[in-house]
Amino acid sequence: MSTEMIIENTMIRQLRLLRRREWYTWATVWPFTMLYVVSVVLYLYPELVWDRVTYLVHQTYIDFFHAICFPVVIFLHSFLSLFTIWSVKFRARIIYRTVAMEQLTEATDVLVETHLHKGESEIVPLHQESDDGHPPCFVFQQRKWKLDGREGVFVKPRFPTKHSFSYYTRWEGLRKEADRTKQEDMYGLNKMEVHIPEFQDLFVDHALSPFFVFQMFCVLLWCLDEYWYYSLFTGMMMVGMECTTVYQRIRNMRTLRDMAEVPIRDIDVMRGGKRVTIKTDALLPLDMIVVPSNAPCPVDAVLVKGTAVVNEASLTGESTPQLKEALDEVDIALSVKKHARHMLFSGTQILLSNGPHGASEGAEHNRDKSNALAIVLKTGFETKQGKLLRTILHSQGRVSENSGEAFGFIGVLVVFALAASGYLLKRGLADPHRSRWKLFLSCVQIITSVVPPELPMELSLAVNTTLLALTKLQVFCTEPFRIPYAGKVDTCCFDKTGTLTTDEMLFGGVDMVDGKGLLNKLKTIPKFSEMVLATCHSLVYLDEETLAGDEMEKAAIAALGYRIDSEEYILHDPKPVSEKGKKAAAEPRRMYKVLLRFPFLAALRRMACVVSAPDGKYVVAKGSPESIAALCESVPENCLKVAEETAAKGYRVIALAYRPLTDAERVSKEVIFSLRRESIERDLRFAGLAVYVCPLKKDAKETIENLEGGSHRCVIITGDSVQTAISVGKDVSMLLCKRQLVAKETASGGRVEWVDSVSSVVQPGTVDDIIANTFQRSRRRRTPRDNEWDLCVNAEVVSPEAMQHIIEVYNEHVTIWARCAPTQKEEIVTDLKKKSHIVMMAGDGTNDVGALKQAHAGIAVLNSASVAPKSESKELEVGPQPHNEPDVPAELKVPPNFKFTVVPPEPPAGTPFMEMMRWKVLEAKRKVEIKQISNWNKQLRDAEKVRAAAKAAAPPLKASGAGESDFLMESLFNADEENVGGPPLIKLGDASIAAPFTCRSKALTSVCDIVRLGRTTLVTTHMMYKILALNCLTQAYSMSVLHCAGVKFGEKQMILAGIILSVCFLFMSRSKPLTHLCRQRPVTKVFHPYMICTVFFQFALHLYCMMKTSWMVAEVDAATVTDMSKNYQEDEFKPTLLNSTMFLLTTLISGVTFAVNYRGEPFMQGIRKNRPMFIALIILGLVVFCFASEASPEFNKEFEITAFPTEAFRTRFTQLLMLDAFGCFVIEKVSLILFTDY
Repeated sequence: MSTEMIIENTMIRQLRLLRRREWYTWATVWPFTMLYVVSVVLYLYPELVWDRVTYLVHQTYIDFFHAICFPVVIFLHSFLSLFTIWSVKFRARIIYRTVAMEQLTEATDVLVETHLHKGESEIVPLHQESDDGHPPCFVFQQRKWKLDGREGVFVKPRFPTKHSFSYYTRWEGLRKEADRTKQEDMYGLNKMEVHIPEFQDLFVDHALSPFFVFQMFCVLLWCLDEYWYYSLFTGMMMVGMECTTVYQRIRNMRTLRDMAEVPIRDIDVMRGGKRVTIKTDALLPLDMIVVPSNAPCPVDAVLVKGTAVVNEASLTGESTPQLKEALDEVDIALSVKKHARHMLFSGTQILLSNGPHGASEGAEHNRDKSNALAIVLKTGFETKQGKLLRTILHSQGRVSENSGEAFGFIGVLVVFALAASGYLLKRGLADPHRSRWKLFLSCVQIITSVVPPELPMELSLAVNTTLLALTKLQVFCTEPFRIPYAGKVDTCCFDKTGTLTTDEMLFGGVDMVDGKGLLNKLKTIPKFSEMVLATCHSLVYLDEETLAGDEMEKAAIAALGYRIDSEEYILHDPKPVSEKGKKAAAEPRRMYKVLLRFPFLAALRRMACVVSAPDGKYVVAKGSPESIAALCESVPENCLKVAEETAAKGYRVIALAYRPLTDAERVSKEVIFSLRRESIERDLRFAGLAVYVCPLKKDAKETIENLEGGSHRCVIITGDSVQTAISVGKDVSMLLCKRQLVAKETASGGRVEWVDSVSSVVQPGTVDDIIANTFQRSRRRRTPRDNEWDLCVNAEVVSPEAMQHIIEVYNEHVTIWARCAPTQKEEIVTDLKKKSHIVMMAGDGTNDVGALKQAHAGIAVLNSASVAPKSESKELEVGPQPHNEPDVPAELKVPPNFKFTVVPPEPPAGTPFMEMMRWKVLEAKRKVEIKQISNWNKQLRDAEKVRAAAKAAAPPLKASGAGESDFLMESLFNADEENVGGPPLIKLGDASIAAPFTCRSKALTSVCDIVRLGRTTLVTTHMMYKILALNCLTQAYSMSVLHCAGVKFGEKQMILAGIILSVCFLFMSRSKPLTHLCRQRPVTKVFHPYMICTVFFQFALHLYCMMKTSWMVAEVDAATVTDMSKNYQEDEFKPTLLNSTMFLLTTLISGVTFAVNYRGEPFMQGIRKNRPMFIALIILGLVVFCFASEASPEFNKEFEITAFPTEAFRTRFTQLLMLDAFGCFVIEKVSLILFTDY
């Protein structure tokens, strides 16, 4: 029934209508009221239940039972009340009752249950039908769901996005006030508000989390005993840590709001037949807006008149501006995805808005008076930007490394604690003189001792240490709890463009497919190839200096020496801009003018222009080799084969073509402007293949090899072509097989087959056969066999159903995912998570946001646009600069834009003290700056020597047939930082608004640093779990059995042991990670066989040694042991043999626990290199064995250690200490060998 209440969607799984119960009918109220009354009555009048004989016989137990009933009821009541906060479904059962759809009018709230990884389920208010006819509705994740009267289910807003083209082109805007009121009620205002909760509200949310509540409960119990100073300090520390976390969350939400919200500004709209100005947050669907220039787009809209140049980097991650055109007046239904070239999306930057051609006489030269018009389709959180923001806010619920396994771990320890407290309870009740309140407190303290107050602080210490290390490596982390997940990662996913490669596109030359190879000299580029490259583009000047358009087009224009002037003439001007006024020498100036432009269409995969050249008018076209070849009169025989081979090497290949206009076509301007696309794109002449390269980042291969060497599976998920992705995969050593298979849907549809990426031959075999022969790199097998292959997928050539099948069946084996939409990237990552993989995703654009947010460790990396140096001055300072400072050696260089502190002349004698001090400070600051500049120059010289040595050792490059290239084929992104103007300038945005990790440096190896430090944190966390578990188990035994045996420790003994162990705790989490990723992956779960076995057998050995010590002491001093057992309630400490031996044993156990369970190499530096901890443990061991051997009787007497009765006892006890120490080492090593990839 609940699934039928809502239309099928990807967000909400099911609904349940609820009606709030009266508070006195809640299961957390009336039963406990009765229990409170019963427990009080039973305590005061026990004879109401027990007969007199039974009560007198068992009075001790009955009174104790009645005494603890009341606090137990309070505990259960509090726990159930808190559970209604922790669990939405439990709250729905307790506080609400379910209402059927037929009784909708009785419902007050709705339980909304989400699909996996689509946010947290919630109970939201249901707004009933209003008097003016508004249907019932509820708001969930910033979306209003209304009841559809016809279908009888709740539906999301249906925006006007599927009308015909002609409907929009004839639409004249919202004319009537009634229409605007209806639209506002149906869709709401155009607002995307990120609500930032108040500090106190967010703190209450954190304070009511299960782990924090349990910790505060433990603190409260310790406060009831003598330890209230320590408990209050611990409680204050925990509250302080939560306050810090709350401030961090609020700061992150403010940053998100500032980056993601579209600012409210004025905009012109056509309403009631008039042009009026309103605020952008008042825009409604079907409003007609006047598209502004150089402003962010506030809505999703479709162009109906004119054109616009838009930068969609905030949505697609690609920095190439796109030309948007108006709809044609035809009866074709609009598809937002299919007709994206007509769409303006919210959050994108509108660079230029032009009215329709000929809209006004001066429109072409005065664009301010002629702007494009668009119809609003979607507003608020339903726009592209709004959906992105919703993904960031709600795609994944709040999780914590301290939940889940931590509670299971604690639960196991509680079992042992219950047994220990039961033993103490039985012994305590047998003594009629013992305080029942003290006994109850002791039992509860044993149970709560399994969660030591320092646990959250120790876990946070490990994470904070890693945070500090990441900061030094220029990695910014917004969600610290994800650091241990980075250590668990087994699958690493990478976007290609901007992540593994730079997003620069460099022009390499032209291949005429005539056997001469790539023509990469300016003089060898054919005339007509140069004309096509110079004129067939969509480049526009936004202002005097900013050229907007496709990176490939800009690269070709710049490489060939062309520029575009203010009147849009394309001029051959290879000289610097400062000399452009000078006339060219002898060569006649080449000048072109674009008369008519048919923009690039994804469906046609080409663009065309009509241009005016000095020798006539031409049609020029460029596009994919297949599409251009089909339009040419003739092409070289092996043209497509050469294009495919070039693309397989990682290059981008664009085919060029041209033809002169016929006499009939060039009669007049009117005839030229009336030409149709299909009439000019015919009988073209082939003009070669333009070759571009998108260079790899210089450390991309090193990063992938390190990750795969660390036993991670690496995957590329990109929107680029499959051949380019395969080439990159080979370049970075991700693809090692000789063959790559690409998924293809059969002609009949519904079935997937795999074909060779080179020969296109179908590979026969079942699903199991394909998977069985797919190479999977492992720690023990690094190279593939000859009959193995890699799997690749081109999402563009398979249907959505086939893509879903491939993801479900082959996802764990596919290495290359090409032509993937942002939603498909998210689906791939989500599916890996469902299959219990821990996933890392690295990307640079907002098209990666869904995947970055779904991944356990999302990493935003920098592309070249992010690191472009900027300067306020016209001339950009690049590299080390000379200076004119008199007190700085002339041979020293200074960083670009570096400013020295200006020191005024020295003040005369008698100057006031503070003025003289200010001068001294300035003088000292300048001296420090000069010293820093000297050190910087020394680093530059050393780096230059290293580069010179590497260059000398490198093999000489093979010279091509045409000699050295005239074109820049080396990425500026990969240039050394000291030669491009200093460190990168970071602008947080795009991927970084969603990714928990943002790499501030250009080095892709930061990804390895995150994984490496994540492993260190994970290993340290598990190490702490083991140590704390063993300490708590031995403490529970000490507080029960040894306490009842009368064992106590002296004050000096406790201080000595406490100081040494505190040093161990302090420095344990400060171990530095190793500089490389090891092949061995760390244990990822607390409940791993290795963890269980090592803790269990180590504790068993400790328990045996403690029991054996008691038996040995009883053999030689039975009277004292018996006396201690009878008088164990005495608070006074007396030096006895049992006390002394137990102190030495338990102190050694604590030290051995640290030494044995410290996990150093291969994940972090070994215990010997952690000098403070190693020295502390050595001192602890020497002190214990010094006491045990009685080497200094005066020393033993100072610390109240009783002398041993015989030499034989001393020998046996020393042997027992050695057994405990070396036995634990053996247990740990055997467990590692048996249960881990040691």
